[in-house]
Amino acid sequence: MVTTFSSQTLFGHSQRLIAGTTKRTLDACFNRWRGVLPLVPRFAGRSFCTPGQRLRINPAHLYPPALGVGLDEDWICCTTPIVTGTIDAGTGQAPFREGEAHAITPDGHLVSLQELIEEDPTAVIGPRVAEFARRM
Repeated sequence: MVTTFSSQTLFGHSQRLIAGTTKRTLDACFNRWRGVLPLVPRFAGRSFCTPGQRLRINPAHLYPPALGVGLDEDWICCTTPIVTGTIDAGTGQAPFREGEAHAITPDGHLVSLQELIEEDPTAVIGPRVAEFARRM
C-alpha cells in the first residue's frame, strides 16, 4: 500500500503530513512506540494577547515572523480545529490545522490524531471512552 501525503504542511514542522490514515499506519505507530503515540507540540498564537513566555520553547520562537503574533498556548490532544484569529503571512489564511494534535509515525512523518481515532477508536482512546463517544 502506498502512503499518500498532503500538499499542506503544519506550521513549525518540517515533517511530511500523511493524507488520511490506514490501520497499517496505526499498527506501525503502536508497534514502534510500544502503545504510546508521541505527539508533536502544537503551539497556537492569539491575536489579542502577548505571550507570557511560560511555554518551554526557545524565546526566539515566541514570535514567528510568518504569524505576526506571539505563541501563547500549547494545545495537547486536540482533535478539532481552533480559531484564534492568527493569520499566516505566507498564505493569508489561518494556519492549516492550527492546534490539532498529530502523532509521529515510525518513518518520521506526521499523522492526524483525529484520523487515528477514527481508524480504531477502541485502540486509541480506549473502550469506555470510545463507547461513550459512540453513544453521543
